[in-house]
Amino acid sequence: MRDWRTRLLACVTDGPVVMVTVIATDGSTPREVGARMLVYADGIDGSIGGGQLEYQEIAAARVLLSGQLAPWTRAAHSIVLGPDAGQCCGGVVEVLHEVVTDREARVFATADGVERPVESGVAASATTRPVPAFSVTQRNDAIWISEPTSPSLAPLYIYGAGHVARALVHVLRDLPFEVHWVESDGTRFPAVSDETHRIVAAPADVARDAPAAAVHLVMTHSHDLDAEICEALLRRGDFAWLGLIGSATKRARFVQRFRRAGVSDVTLQRLICPIGLADVRGKAPAVIAISVAAQLLGTKS
Repeated sequence: MRDWRTRLLACVTDGPVVMVTVIATDGSTPREVGARMLVYADGIDGSIGGGQLEYQEIAAARVLLSGQLAPWTRAAHSIVLGPDAGQCCGGVVEVLHEVVTDREARVFATADGVERPVESGVAASATTRPVPAFSVTQRNDAIWISEPTSPSLAPLYIYGAGHVARALVHVLRDLPFEVHWVESDGTRFPAVSDETHRIVAAPADVARDAPAAAVHLVMTHSHDLDAEICEALLRRGDFAWLGLIGSATKRARFVQRFRRAGVSDVTLQRLICPIGLADVRGKAPAVIAISVAAQLLGTKS
């Protein structure tokens, strides 16, 4: 779940929510520490791995929701996946259930990070220091959880709002990227979209001003505009990854152009074109989008 706080605060307006979080694993398990789902009166959001594990934990969460809700109700327990859940993974998962009402949600609403013990009844508190990632630690004979309330997202600049870009942005919505969507013609953006839109006359200016170590995907309606954006980024050289939609022939022509403009061969090697995974074939926008999204996930490893 990319942005659990936003979803939690939206759900809790209709009643209490149980946050179900994986806090420890041993051996082969369906999900990692920090995986989370929200269980509320008429639905669930997110996943801790599916199968019997998730089925049982949803049932346990609903038992909590049906009982007396004391402040900061928490319950942690371990599941041995073979004997307890009939799953063949063979590992052990420790799961924490936390009941969140309006009272508890206020702590999560504005804090940059939150920490609390696993012990039931003890309030959580906002951290006074940055929290880079979800962590579980031992403090004074108690288990404590610390976590940021906002996801850590890689800045991703997508230039162009054509059919492939629109399909890609849809695929990226639950992946760990902060999307900045850049287009010179605002009518090309979809009518409804949650991404940050940048309508600018000169998209290459956005490329010049983008933060260092950002990821960039160039896929505008114009080869000349593509070239201008790519050259701006190549001259900077401080990007994390640069992809250009097109064929190997397009790349060869662009490389010749950039070489004449003085861009070094070492830098030109970092221009990825074509984009997408070679083993994923097909030219439909949805297919390309899935292939490119998988490739982008590799830039974060």
